[in-house]
Amino acid sequence: MHIVIAAGGTGGHIYPALAVAQVARGCGNQISFAGGLQGPEAQLAESHGLDFRGFDVQGFDRSRPTSLLSATRKMLHATRLAKDWLRQIGATAVCTFGGYACLGVGRAALQIGLPLLVHEQNSYPGITNRDLAKKAQAIALTYQDALSHMQPKADALVEVTGNPVRQEFLDSVSAYTAKVTSGELASEHDGRHLLVFGGSQGARHLNQAVIALRDRLQDVALTLVTGPGEFERAQAALEEQGGQPESWQLLPYCDHMPEAMLTADLALCRAGAGTLAELAVCKLPAILVPYPYATADHQTANARALTEGGACDFIADADLGSEAFSEKLFGLIQHQDRLKQMRRAYRDFVAGNAAQNVYDLLVRIVK
Repeated sequence: MHIVIAAGGTGGHIYPALAVAQVARGCGNQISFAGGLQGPEAQLAESHGLDFRGFDVQGFDRSRPTSLLSATRKMLHATRLAKDWLRQIGATAVCTFGGYACLGVGRAALQIGLPLLVHEQNSYPGITNRDLAKKAQAIALTYQDALSHMQPKADALVEVTGNPVRQEFLDSVSAYTAKVTSGELASEHDGRHLLVFGGSQGARHLNQAVIALRDRLQDVALTLVTGPGEFERAQAALEEQGGQPESWQLLPYCDHMPEAMLTADLALCRAGAGTLAELAVCKLPAILVPYPYATADHQTANARALTEGGACDFIADADLGSEAFSEKLFGLIQHQDRLKQMRRAYRDFVAGNAAQNVYDLLVRIVK
């Protein structure tokens, strides 16, 4: 088969798409990757050895209603170009992962009769996935709740597949686990290693909340991934508090996140779909702090599956720095039995096999 994978805009869309592309290619299929011209998808696809086709599209800025006209014009043009391209390369099926960059490709697939699978990473689908899901042959979900915001056709295949995690991450987890199993590395979980991160760009509010507790966290092994744009600000804030404790590690960016997650006892982080999938693979308990300005507050809904299942705890962004936050944080750090229970709660969460699940569903609609 010649499968077209389409995604764009953010890593939250692109990395799951790349994970499925890797599985599909490993099964002997030819893969082409489609997206926009402005986002990181071209560089990421090409770095994974995938042929990339970019389309000139733009999103609709709700604060500028006139942008709808230019966005619509570009989308119609991209759809026409995508139809020609899909025919030219002999595409067998199309799999989209969200972001306006893949709307034209998805619509083109439907218009020329190619099987279309839509994957939704979040509990509340974006406008692109809501549009394409109306006529798609298959819909792959991370959370069952997302289906209530979609209008699939009556004969569409709908499955909860989980959110695919990139193969490099899974490989690192497997390698680390093998070393622990063989005795080459010790697995020490004593409840005293805290990992704090806010995604690839960091989160200033998380940084501030932890730094404010510096004196009470001096004896905790803490890895604080500030984000590149917040590193110097965090350093300065720590200096004002008396300097960086010896047990703390301050990083602008973490290029070994699998190892950081596997060696941590507890995480404090946002609740993006990709983050939650990686937490599940590593079975890392976490206090989730949903980003308060996410569309339709979807990070709070994302977090619900893990918090209700007992694998994670939750606190609102507005409550960071409060006494309730401190009690929750230290209540977990000081209770190893509770953290062990949270790790065990991940057993019912779809994690490492999600990419294969999505590919298997795609094969079903092609056959």
